[in-house]
Amino acid sequence: MLAELDRVLRYPRVRKIHGLSDADIEDFVQSIQQVALVVEVDAAKSVRITRDKDDDPVIDTAIRTKANYLCSIDKDIGAADVVDHCKAFGVEVVSDTMLIAFLRNQDRE
Repeated sequence: MLAELDRVLRYPRVRKIHGLSDADIEDFVQSIQQVALVVEVDAAKSVRITRDKDDDPVIDTAIRTKANYLCSIDKDIGAADVVDHCKAFGVEVVSDTMLIAFLRNQDRE
């Protein structure tokens, strides 16, 4: 998941929003890694929620850790039934740009 975060933060459209350099991205991901709660999820035992079985462990992780947000632009994760399933467990599915905007607004409060 951390490798995915690193990769996504380097997307040109995301980089336009956050403006971080490669070194800043590396520092950010490393800081997340230092405080991250490591959760092992057995992908074979994840409940089948999405069309893409590779997405189910991501959803399982968000639910098991009681995450507030699941940040994804994946169409399968963003499907209405999956969003509703996550919401039933208190997890809001948001896009990358929505999460960045939300976090920026929280900093101002």
